[in-house]
Amino acid sequence: RRQRQMCIREAVALIEDILDYVTVENEIVLDQFAGSGSVGVAALNKGRSCILKEIAKENIDKIVERFKALGYDNQVVNVV
Repeated sequence: RRQRQMCIREAVALIEDILDYVTVENEIVLDQFAGSGSVGVAALNKGRSCILKEIAKENIDKIVERFKALGYDNQVVNVV
């Protein structure tokens, strides 16, 4: 579990670096295959808004849980 958390943190850091190059603050980042929500976390960490699309209900639940744990629960607007 500890190694998985480290990998996730490294992935988010890498995505944040990429977002610095391809977006500016307050832009919207779209992730059409959200999976675990790492792109959304990176976007919010960097001051961007995000739209995440995911069809797997279990992944959606995990993303919402993750956002709440990170203090981004007010960012979850609509989960369909």
